[in-house]
Amino acid sequence: MVSHLASPLTTPIIWAAILLYDYCLTFVAEVESWWAVRRLSWGLVFFYLNRYLVLFGHIPIMLGSFWSTSNPNKNEVSMPGPEARGKDTDA
Repeated sequence: MVSHLASPLTTPIIWAAILLYDYCLTFVAEVESWWAVRRLSWGLVFFYLNRYLVLFGHIPIMLGSFWSTSNPNKNEVSMPGPEARGKDTDA
């Protein structure tokens, strides 16, 4: 059971779900507060950049996670061992 939760495809799905949940919760407040502003300002530009670049920036991550490839090790992450990090292996 734990191996299913730790699959490499689970993490991007969880991130996307939390991100979309947050956007759904705050969308009404965004419309009421920011969409009524008629004058373009730096604060408005930075607000939209911060809000929507994060949302659209996750699209390549999701595509990379689910895109099929001929490389069977595409989702493997290799970490250097203790000897490569300069730590003593004798405990």
